[in-house]
Amino acid sequence: MVIANPPPADLAMERATVERAIEAAMTAAFTEEMQDPAVTPFLLAELVKAREGESPAANLALLANNAKLAAEIAVSSSRFQVSS
Repeated sequence: MVIANPPPADLAMERATVERAIEAAMTAAFTEEMQDPAVTPFLLAELVKAREGESPAANLALLANNAKLAAEIAVSSSRFQVSS
């Protein structure tokens, strides 16, 4: 099961901004022959630059939203019993 949970609308980055930043960062990572473990932190750092430092606030808000959604799912699923 995959659950998608967007960040709060007031902190979300515009899709075009994210896509441009990711494309530029992926190009740089490829040019520098960056290995897989280093790519994700590099991409996240580039998103922070693209958002002029606002990306961490969006990430923290998303983390809080994810925790809230996870709690709601846990409470809801606890109401169901699995019969053996």
